Amino acid sequence: MKASNNYSKVRSIVIDFDSTICAVESMDILFEEIFREETEREKILHDVKRITRIGMEGNMPFDESLKKRVDLIPSKLIPIERIVSRLKERLSLSFKKFISRVDISCVNVVSSGFRQLIEPCLTPLGIPKQRIHCNRLILNSAGVFQGVDFDHALAKCDGKERVVTELGLEREIVMIGDGSTDARGAQSGVADYFFGYAEFVRRENVLSQANETLTSFDDLDNLLNFDSLKNTKAN
Repeated sequence: MKASNNYSKVRSIVIDFDSTICAVESMDILFEEIFREETEREKILHDVKRITRIGMEGNMPFDESLKKRVDLIPSKLIPIERIVSRLKERLSLSFKKFISRVDISCVNVVSSGFRQLIEPCLTPLGIPKQRIHCNRLILNSAGVFQGVDFDHALAKCDGKERVVTELGLEREIVMIGDGSTDARGAQSGVADYFFGYAEFVRRENVLSQANETLTSFDDLDNLLNFDSLKNTKAN
């Protein structure tokens, strides 16, 4: 099917990771692995998922949502390899196909998740580290959790807007994701369009703000012209 003329000028694509590129929330998997043998596991996981949901729906400021979840992480060894292995198993098949076809100079992944968990999932797909933007876990030399870098732009309420602005991407820009932080990109004017992603979770109040709703990255075939999608500002 022919791509839509509505988005013929799109030159940059900004994509979320959790519940978009990946079927799950990476922080949920982090907690599942940290507390896998703890008696309070179910209560902790319930609390984390509830806070995540409220924040993603836009009913809690993101920085507050992040801090509430981080405060639940104990000073324990973070099993990075186990978490990454689980996340890799849940990557969207349609995203893998999409990223193999698109000009990578047009794509940036901007996620409020943690670099140590997300980067190893994406670099094997050919996405350079400099195109992956995430928050950062602070670990000691033994890999024990020490905290989170709350000074990072993505730890702020308007973090995604800040990062997209700092990247100086070629316009027009489309942001793709499942949450309110993605929708705000177009609302704030740092992006031109917001495509709500609903393959893994449907947040109706978020999708109501979208220019388009995607149920798969395959849907982009009908919206974007891959042949003309080139970022001339990229090195």
